[in-house]
Amino acid sequence: MLDEESGIMVILNFIHEYLDNSIFNIHVLSQLIDEVCMEEFMEFFFEKYIVKNPRENIIFDGYFFMFPKALDWFLKRCSQNKYRVWVMSRLDEQQE
Repeated sequence: MLDEESGIMVILNFIHEYLDNSIFNIHVLSQLIDEVCMEEFMEFFFEKYIVKNPRENIIFDGYFFMFPKALDWFLKRCSQNKYRVWVMSRLDEQQE
């Protein structure tokens, strides 16, 4: 999410505000993106990291996928483009 190439002002302002501490405040940025520019960010993310990625197998892990709108958007876009997706999740301690 800390990719300045996105050109998304919410992200650019966040990076400018937090500078080297941006990565330690990623939960704050995740919430901002979810509330303000989720589709714009996901379009950028999908194009850069899926469409233009030359690898056949791609693994993503990230806090942002805990946001239902973002995960749903991503899964729908993958389906539309005929990408196969495996979703893995951590079991809650209660389920163990």
